Amino acid sequence: MGDVTRSILESETPVVAAVQGGAWGAGLALACACDLVVAGQSARFVASFGRYGLIGDTGIFFTLQRRVTTARAREILLLNADLSAEQAAQEGIATVVVPDSEVWDEAIRLARRLAEAAPHANAWTKRLIGRRDGDFESVLAAEIDGQLELLGSPAFAEGQRAFLEKRAPHWWDDDQVAGGRL
Repeated sequence: MGDVTRSILESETPVVAAVQGGAWGAGLALACACDLVVAGQSARFVASFGRYGLIGDTGIFFTLQRRVTTARAREILLLNADLSAEQAAQEGIATVVVPDSEVWDEAIRLARRLAEAAPHANAWTKRLIGRRDGDFESVLAAEIDGQLELLGSPAFAEGQRAFLEKRAPHWWDDDQVAGGRL
């Protein structure tokens, strides 16, 4: 399961989780690895490892601490916390809570909103948010590197054209895909 977590974290494409029912153990770790998490109102987020004589796995010691403070992660894991969807949203584990019947629709809506941005811009944003190393200056330098790369991309040219023509950009034209990492 660690490979799945790694794939989510390393993906250049933002990943949206739709949680209905329970995200127990590894499910909690996977939800925490995703970029956005839609939870049904009856969803539960449960760190149950210790109840079964185990410690967390699937990368939860990494993913949970990217969503909550270290102190809160310690509390959640040591006390085998069982969080409601609302609690998970307040903690920053869930992005949004919706009625159970609307989980998939909301996840698709968020995915469509993500698709409104250029894929390469989303990839850079995800890469920079995922950074935990360096000081302010190194992060600022990475932002500049990203901007310089994007300023020369077909996606930026399309974004400018779309803005000037007052239309939505078309990110998937064949010439854009052939021209770069879109």
